[in-house]
Amino acid sequence: MDDATKAAHRLNYDAAANEPLAWLIVADNLELAARLLEPHFPTDFMKETDLDRIAKGALIEGPILMLRGCGLECLLKALYVAKGKRSISARAKADGRRR
Repeated sequence: MDDATKAAHRLNYDAAANEPLAWLIVADNLELAARLLEPHFPTDFMKETDLDRIAKGALIEGPILMLRGCGLECLLKALYVAKGKRSISARAKADGRRR
C-alpha cells in the first residue's frame, strides 16, 4: 500500500473513530448478535434437565459475554468522543507517535 493510500485510510479511520454515532451503531449490532445467541443458552441450569443443552449452552455463554463486553466498550467510546475527546489514533498523531 502506498503512502497516499495509507494516509487516506488513516483519515477515514480518524473521522469514523471520532463520531459517537458510529460507536453506538456498532454497540447496537453487538447487542443484537448477543440476543440472537441467547435462546441457545439455558438461563437457569438448576431447572434444565437436558445435559446436552447445558453443555452446548456453556459453549455459547462465553461468546455472548464477549459480545456484550465489546458492546459496552463501544458505548464507553461513544461517551468518550461525545465529550470532545479524540480517538487514540488522532491523539497519537497529534503527539507525533506512530500507530
